[in-house]
Amino acid sequence: MEDKSKLAKFNLKSVNILAESKHRTMEVEALKKITMDGMISTQRMLLGTFIMIVLFIIMFTYLFSVGDRIPYVILPMIFLAISLSVIVGNYLISSRDKSMLSSVGTFLSDRIFERVRRKGGRKSDLKSVGIESFDEKTGLITFRDGRVGRAFEVEGTLSRSTLPVVANQTAIVKAQYLVARSATSYEKLILSIRQVDLKEQLEHLEKYNNKASSNSDGDRWRRYMIQLMHNYVADDLDGKEVTVTQVLVLSDFDKQAYDNTEFEFLSAVDQGMYSRARAITKLDELVSKLAPLTMLSKGGRMSNGISKKANR
Repeated sequence: MEDKSKLAKFNLKSVNILAESKHRTMEVEALKKITMDGMISTQRMLLGTFIMIVLFIIMFTYLFSVGDRIPYVILPMIFLAISLSVIVGNYLISSRDKSMLSSVGTFLSDRIFERVRRKGGRKSDLKSVGIESFDEKTGLITFRDGRVGRAFEVEGTLSRSTLPVVANQTAIVKAQYLVARSATSYEKLILSIRQVDLKEQLEHLEKYNNKASSNSDGDRWRRYMIQLMHNYVADDLDGKEVTVTQVLVLSDFDKQAYDNTEFEFLSAVDQGMYSRARAITKLDELVSKLAPLTMLSKGGRMSNGISKKANR
């Protein structure tokens, strides 16, 4: 029987024959020691090698052109050579069809731009996320591009226990709504999963407890039941359970077009597309719903009416 160690081993590699010759890849065994992907495009390989040769020629020319300076610059030149080698090495390493250097640059630039946005002068309002104005009387939102709309908190009708007849009817209503609504309308459904925040409910319980201040049997019974409820909510529910909220942002290119779109939407809701749809008409509620998704800073949330206590 033939020894398995002597059997031929095949390492099959895929090649994109449709790619231009400069973008075709070649395998470099040395890179496999520092990265999983040892494939480098021909263009990056040639360009990286050329850059390294040119840089080292310049460094050696500068170093040996005047012999007296060698003892003073040899150490910085060594550090410079190592740094340049690391940079060119990151340029050669592949990452998502690009070089690692390009991926790192994209990541750092995104982080810098986001930090500038959050620390800039507009961090404290919703303009930094595309909302130009909000009318608390009507809940009407004007977006930066001129579109008009509203945000609705919606609840779905389907679950595992939903009867097939109800599910089919809901699907029919949804299809009819999609056909009837304006072709220029936008609909964005935002699903958020977060910890339950019951601080407002706890504050109401404390107010009721303070009102029941007499020594009558009725007030003593109220204080006892309020204390039981307060302990249960604070110990078992607040911050320990999760809740799923759905916010639907509906918009159109102007107010008249939006009114027609909203009419079709509310008609579909009445027919069972959603079990409930409530327009968000308070700025602090809108901010609390959108802040975790749009990454508004705590300072921005507070300036829009969200208290420091609610931010915890």
